[in-house]
Amino acid sequence: MEWHPLKAELDERCLYDILEKYHIADEEYDDIKRCYRRLFPMVHAAVCYKLYNSEEDASGRKIGKIKDIEAVNYAEAVITLGNGVDNFQDNCQAQGNFSWGYYTECISMELLSKAYEEFDNFLQSESGLWAGDYEYIGSDYPLEEMIPVFARLRQKQVTYNNAFALEPRASVAFVVPLYAEKIHKRTMCETCLSKDCKYRRADYIYENNDENSKAFVESNLRTETDKGDIADNMSSIGLVHLYTGDGKGKTTAAIGLAIRAAGSGKKVVFTQFMKGQDTSELRSLSLIDNIKVIRNKENLGWFKKGDPELAMAFTGLHNETLDKIKKLIETHECDVLIMDEITYPYNYSIIDKNALEKLIVEKPKYLEIILTGRNADSFFTENSDYITEMKKIKHPYDKGIMAREGIEF
Repeated sequence: MEWHPLKAELDERCLYDILEKYHIADEEYDDIKRCYRRLFPMVHAAVCYKLYNSEEDASGRKIGKIKDIEAVNYAEAVITLGNGVDNFQDNCQAQGNFSWGYYTECISMELLSKAYEEFDNFLQSESGLWAGDYEYIGSDYPLEEMIPVFARLRQKQVTYNNAFALEPRASVAFVVPLYAEKIHKRTMCETCLSKDCKYRRADYIYENNDENSKAFVESNLRTETDKGDIADNMSSIGLVHLYTGDGKGKTTAAIGLAIRAAGSGKKVVFTQFMKGQDTSELRSLSLIDNIKVIRNKENLGWFKKGDPELAMAFTGLHNETLDKIKKLIETHECDVLIMDEITYPYNYSIIDKNALEKLIVEKPKYLEIILTGRNADSFFTENSDYITEMKKIKHPYDKGIMAREGIEF
């Protein structure tokens, strides 16, 4: 059977709802956002399913009747978020970060819910029928039903062990009845404001028909976009890249991304730290619309440890660059921020480290950040979504060949 990709992502309202749903303290909200931002690129939601044209399932059991509405078809399906979620959670726990391990579990449950919604829409477009409540193997059906269902689906991406535990863990197997008309599911009824809804299968939570309660729920169900606080959705979320290692290509990779982003219409701010000399790439970048270059206004040469006067001069220039960056972000003039050679001033403490950390950790959700430099501190690795290490195998400098214009600078 083929796998079909599903769109599964959470906006800030969904992330905020996790707090109450999973009994997480409000002050942990920012940490959940950071966890989701790191996890999201690793999520690859997909479904494998088989559609049956029968009022009975493959085991002969009657399925799916809501009041007087009979199911006309049904599907057997497996939905997964992919191996990346398991790897991310395992890494968190291996590092002793059990809070993020739990956050990942909660976020995965919500991502699966979003995948269910996408699968419902997919089934409707493919069959013209409407999905009812899912009947899960291990809950509505016995676990042993996993064997014939998986045999019929004939897929290899999701497996199960002797205890019928699925691998990847963020996977679900189920049967879904399909109806000729739209069905109100149990989950939809929980917040439905219509007391007399004929499809109601959950308790009506406004027993006294309290208009104030309805208004409260309606206001909380508005999208965050209506409140004017968030970006359209998490597909436009900005991530953090780190190019590090002792090999050539860190700045080159950042320049390539800058050109690509500018070509798509994004506003790119390319900042260089430590460097003061003129370089060929800056001449090229200055010719491209949408790219603003910020660098030291004077060339201080090589930084030498143990020189307090030089350290003060570098610190002043770097903090001045930080101030310019913050202003451009505040005035919405930066979609992509490149901080070339940023690891050095951080490691040498010749920059306001608290201000830099705050800029990265509390960045606007849409902002893409690219960091480059050797010997990346754990702060950078822990707060990056992409990490690429350039490893030196050979370098002409080892033979005494100095940097060449147009190639190295």
